Amino acid sequence: MVNVSSQLKPLIISSKVNPIIKECIKIRTKYSKNFKKCFTFDQPQVFKGEEGIQYKSLPMLMNGSKIIREASEKYKIEPKWLFYSSEQSEIKFKSNDIQYYQTNDNLINHICGDIVSNDGYCAVYDNYNPFKLFENKKKRNVYIYCYKVSDPNNLGSIIRMSFGFDIKAIFLSEDCVSPFTERSIRSSRNYILNIPVFHLPLKDYKTIIYDQLKCKKSLIADASTDRKTPIQNLNDSNEGDVCLIIGNEHHGFCDDDFKSILLPQLENQYEGIYIPMKNNLDSISVSHAASILMFELTKK
Repeated sequence: MVNVSSQLKPLIISSKVNPIIKECIKIRTKYSKNFKKCFTFDQPQVFKGEEGIQYKSLPMLMNGSKIIREASEKYKIEPKWLFYSSEQSEIKFKSNDIQYYQTNDNLINHICGDIVSNDGYCAVYDNYNPFKLFENKKKRNVYIYCYKVSDPNNLGSIIRMSFGFDIKAIFLSEDCVSPFTERSIRSSRNYILNIPVFHLPLKDYKTIIYDQLKCKKSLIADASTDRKTPIQNLNDSNEGDVCLIIGNEHHGFCDDDFKSILLPQLENQYEGIYIPMKNNLDSISVSHAASILMFELTKK
């Protein structure tokens, strides 16, 4: 049994048709599409669930005791609901507002989508506040703009590495996968809760990145551009705020939206950068490339 410190009495759930279980399935499979309207940088909206359940923010589902414990112990981030199988070790939280649900392994697997790595714990969080995270002061700001990144595993890895390299914020264009999808959350582990991620439409790039955030330049991660520099030769890599633009996994920046909407906004304030490779290797994954570039931009 789990020994809980909450003042809320643990409830027992044993049926898949329980409204709370149904709501968890919607959080995992449906609500993630609301990310764009909830977390636009300048005009956020409040999310409302379909079952009349009140949330502080767009909810997300996480599974695994290690991730749940780490979020609480390292970063003081605690869930709204905790689901646990009856034969598990103790988890304690400081908050008295957490609702505990005792259930069974089959229901935990049902909530989490039958993930093989599930260990009998999952939790719902509704306290993601990128606007508060954005207030953290940094000596130099490096931003990431994901241009139509479509693979949730890649986006989750970029989020995870961005936190590790102390990136100021991540912005997502239209047609980017939502960071609240289950695969993206799983790939990012709990680090989506630690770094601000916003939706930024292509047409607003200049207004937000240059005019509002005062970035000195944009760095396009693309070896095919005419204005390209090996990342290690970037002379002013430690001077002024910059925004690193990461392209789509399959098409990079070859579509009309980039050429007609985004590129004209960059004017002369951009530079193409690339990672020199040996043995004629001409490409690596988007998340690996982003990690190397982030390291180079933040190491000094």
